[in-house]
Amino acid sequence: MYAKANTRNFIFVDVPPGDRAPDIVEQGYSDFARQFIRCWNDRLLVAAREFTNGHSDASLFVLSSHEILSELLDNPNKFGFDKKDAAEANQRIWMSEADFSISDEVHRLLGERMGHALSLVDE
Repeated sequence: MYAKANTRNFIFVDVPPGDRAPDIVEQGYSDFARQFIRCWNDRLLVAAREFTNGHSDASLFVLSSHEILSELLDNPNKFGFDKKDAAEANQRIWMSEADFSISDEVHRLLGERMGHALSLVDE
């Protein structure tokens, strides 16, 4: 996109804390999932730094869905959720017990944060 479409503003989104999803916790895979998520997110940051170091005319943001969702799971009341919502797949935060999909409400929160980050980009 940088070369072909002359794009200069980018936003990358890291992986949320799926290791905290009810089904992952219940099955005992939290530590395993946490390692892979951390590895991916760390590599994403390195790749983002490398890209910006080589393209001084580009803006690149990494929106941390991991930080945002972790904040929500640690302090659900702050965001209008109950503590049980952080630990149950009741479609308030987590959609189902079979995976770690997040709800529409959480997607809205991420969208608001993304909109704020994009509003900081100079034209």
